[in-house]
Amino acid sequence: GWRYEWAARLPCLDSYPVVTSSSALVAIASGRPSERVAAQLMRVVAALSAALAGYLLARTFGAGRIASAASVVVLLSGLTLAVKLASFRPESAGYALMLLIPALGVGWLRSRNPMTLVVLAASELALSEIHGIDWVFAMAWLIGLATAAMVVGVRSGATRRAVGGLVAAVVGTWLGGNLILG
Repeated sequence: GWRYEWAARLPCLDSYPVVTSSSALVAIASGRPSERVAAQLMRVVAALSAALAGYLLARTFGAGRIASAASVVVLLSGLTLAVKLASFRPESAGYALMLLIPALGVGWLRSRNPMTLVVLAASELALSEIHGIDWVFAMAWLIGLATAAMVVGVRSGATRRAVGGLVAAVVGTWLGGNLILG
């Protein structure tokens, strides 16, 4: 028979009976087959299964739990990037910065090289102007790194000063830059 998706016949999906049948079942079970709840649920299931698969793949290759969890963020960011690039969305330019900023954060915490902090701050300001959601993700990474450095890392005055410098550079650049740039 024909395959229906979101109460519409889509011949291109006739060769994908499991996906269309699953989402059609959710649509019918909800009592509102014309709503997009089924489509959203299928997207959530697909994203969660991709995240789990990425985590397990990294673990299989010998990565630790933290590296495996980080690979999930990279994987899901990459999937989103592909969609943004395909639809000519300007924020796709921010994904490289979103992944670069945490790497620079780790570099700063390890080396205390001032140039690393300068590049991190400039990248953070540029990202805040390109795409706010990417900026939020990058800041979540930095918060996690700073927290890990303070909780798990060596608890020394040098570590506290490095984390303080990181926080001051990020907050100062963001506030100052956004006041100037509007």
